[in-house]
Amino acid sequence: MALNKIAVFLRKDWKINRFRNAIQATFYSNDITEMILCSGFFQENQYFEASESFKTQQCNLKTLKLIGIYNYSWKTQFDDFKNNIVHKNCPCCLTVKKYKIPGMKWHAKIMIGKINDNPVIATNR
Repeated sequence: MALNKIAVFLRKDWKINRFRNAIQATFYSNDITEMILCSGFFQENQYFEASESFKTQQCNLKTLKLIGIYNYSWKTQFDDFKNNIVHKNCPCCLTVKKYKIPGMKWHAKIMIGKINDNPVIATNR
């Protein structure tokens, strides 16, 4: 399946986050079998839990790959983000893997959704 559509999100209103909406829709899709999420900042602290956007009661087999960390001060939140997603979902249905970029200077905001190893949706911010 070829990727033949491109969406570009330009944000003028901070209340509307189409990038996050696309990420959530991809995560909750029954069709997506693998999702790759890249960011330097996975916010998981007393003010905001990004993992709240990644919990589901449905059981569809999926792998979520998290890639990131901008600097060492974000390491704990990155680890907490991954662990909280694992705890909020059925471990038989969702496999979560994390990857750290050498040099700690990863700032990309990219999401790729795949069906059986074929990319079908991608977005960046």
